[in-house]
Amino acid sequence: MTQKILVATDGSKAAERAVQVAASLAAALKAELIILHVLLHGRRADDLLHLAEVEHIVDHVAGELALTNVPGNIGQLLNETSRAGTTAQAVTAIGRLIQRWAEKTARAAGASSIRRLTLPGEYAEEILNVAALEDCDMIVIGRNGLGLVRRFLHDSVSDQVMRRAQCTVVLAR
Repeated sequence: MTQKILVATDGSKAAERAVQVAASLAAALKAELIILHVLLHGRRADDLLHLAEVEHIVDHVAGELALTNVPGNIGQLLNETSRAGTTAQAVTAIGRLIQRWAEKTARAAGASSIRRLTLPGEYAEEILNVAALEDCDMIVIGRNGLGLVRRFLHDSVSDQVMRRAQCTVVLAR
């Protein structure tokens, strides 16, 4: 019987689909849903650009940090906060925003027992650690659609989780 479902989100479209799938499963199975966001500290700016897909993320974070000049995109936001020495605050604000949006999506999909976790670290490692520590029955994660060559050369987070998880893994596309 599935009692705990872990869904990992980074704010991308694939992660949003994963939250929807996980929430629907949690609602149908009356399972607890744990929404995990791994903070993006230390990531290169080009690794963070997918966050620009999330509607108004720059405006929300700039407002939370009380920036007078709102940057045009996530790269500019990170550059601005780097100069101001507030990158850690920006990354944390982005994480909180992603978590709030994920919970709102999950509730709209019918999940009722929801917990949010935000941790620093490497994506795959933290997803696997939380799944083990929380004794999760299932992990739902977005598949980012890497091409065949990139998938061969770069081990994706979803590939790592699928290979190493001790529970059921569902990939949302």
